[in-house]
Amino acid sequence: ARVEPEWVELALPHLVEVSYSRVAWDSEAGQVTATKNAHLMSLTLVDHQVVPYHLSHPVEARQIFICDGLVAGQCGAGLPFAVHNATLRADLAALQDRVRDPAGSIDAAALGAFYSERLPAGVADAESLVRWCRARGQNVAHLCLPDTLRQALQQRCRPGQFPDVWEHRGYRLPLTYRYAPGTDEDGVTLTVPVVGLQQLPEAALEWLVPGYLPWKVEALLASLPHSVQAILPGDCTRQVLAAIPEGPSDGGATQRGSLRGFLEAQLQAMGIDSGPLPPLDPDPSVPRHLVMRIRVIDSRGQVMAAGRDLRSLRAACTTQPSTQASAPFTTHGLTSWSFGPWPQEAVYPRPWPEDCCPPDAPAPMPQWMHTPLFPVLLDR
Repeated sequence: ARVEPEWVELALPHLVEVSYSRVAWDSEAGQVTATKNAHLMSLTLVDHQVVPYHLSHPVEARQIFICDGLVAGQCGAGLPFAVHNATLRADLAALQDRVRDPAGSIDAAALGAFYSERLPAGVADAESLVRWCRARGQNVAHLCLPDTLRQALQQRCRPGQFPDVWEHRGYRLPLTYRYAPGTDEDGVTLTVPVVGLQQLPEAALEWLVPGYLPWKVEALLASLPHSVQAILPGDCTRQVLAAIPEGPSDGGATQRGSLRGFLEAQLQAMGIDSGPLPPLDPDPSVPRHLVMRIRVIDSRGQVMAAGRDLRSLRAACTTQPSTQASAPFTTHGLTSWSFGPWPQEAVYPRPWPEDCCPPDAPAPMPQWMHTPLFPVLLDR
């Protein structure tokens, strides 16, 4: 008669040597699996058999299930509490990128401990989780993360402080935020098509977004000579911010000029001679995240270049003007001003397709491109 290996394991457990390897969460199986090997003396009973790990090691399997399954979003994706928690964590991450405050974040370890305290010991795989949730009905609210953290961060993100778009001359350019100190993406990034790169005003980019202005003003004041800092009023930053006039969402380039020029004027109004501040960004005395990062994309939406030095980006992404685009405004053989008023701008259809927006763009790109026109006389 045939002898099954499991019979030997049950009859002689003290003689059978069992080992498990490759313990991992299996998203397709919805459980933690392991590779099992069993030997009786020199006789192989089980050779590299994939088995459910929670049947032999329920405590360890439950921890892996919670960390690599639930917390990682590989299990329970359709359950209401999991949807709520995933949305909450995504919102918290986006808000923390804006306010640059990691306090109160819910990391994987914290969420794992949260689930471990609230799930019964018998829930160690996807099937047992669904079965337990169905048995409880709607009474699983204790698995939902509290919304107090999101509400606290939303109160700090007042309307207009961290806009999703930067508008200038008909463009609606997306802004993205990232809190990642020490990386190139740290701070706020403006995505611009290469055809509009030359139109970006350097002075307007200095103003970043309203939510970043207090930090940048403080950084500029801290870059002043110590003799000047010693006579600054204690609420100097507040006074400067209170004097900033309301302006368009592009930073108010026409009304305000450069941020450094505005700051110099405010200090002079206080009777303080600060001396000339450093020129336009990038400024070594200002942290990198307080300088606008510019991401240049081509007509296919591919990133051509990215950086914080607008002049260097313009030099690296120089494009020749389109002959077809300039044809309606070109005239030859003139000997006198025999044409009517010169238009101030030309409006072209958007030169990039709808799907060329970057994946993290929060708003659609504009349908039309507004290009200023300047008359040029060539004596041939």
